[in-house]
Amino acid sequence: MATEEKGKEEQQPKKKITKTAAIQRYLKRRPDAKPREIVAALAKKGIEVTPATVSTIKNQMKNKGLLGSTTATATTKAARKTTSRRGRRPGRPKASAAANDTLEMLKQAKSLAETAGGVDKAKKLLDALAELQA
Repeated sequence: MATEEKGKEEQQPKKKITKTAAIQRYLKRRPDAKPREIVAALAKKGIEVTPATVSTIKNQMKNKGLLGSTTATATTKAARKTTSRRGRRPGRPKASAAANDTLEMLKQAKSLAETAGGVDKAKKLLDALAELQA
């Protein structure tokens, strides 16, 4: 039986490494390597990849923090935390609420102008009010 088990072990092929895994292993050893350098090194091992593939995987690893943080990456991560998905800062009023407030204020300004006897007279009244408050 022992000879049968040895025969089975020898017949099992080695696990083939994926291109992505090969690039990741190389980058873990040499994180500053250029894509063309990595392509050449992997070609010697019989693994064919393109520089674009290497760049993509390298950027993914940087974004995940696996290759060390660069200033640009850290800044990008900080920006993602402070803004919501729609690009506005959390806590700011929605545009529709601000538009409703503005419309209401315009209606009140129109009423003031009509009561004062025109826009020019309403401006003079507002100027006088500003002087009183100063």
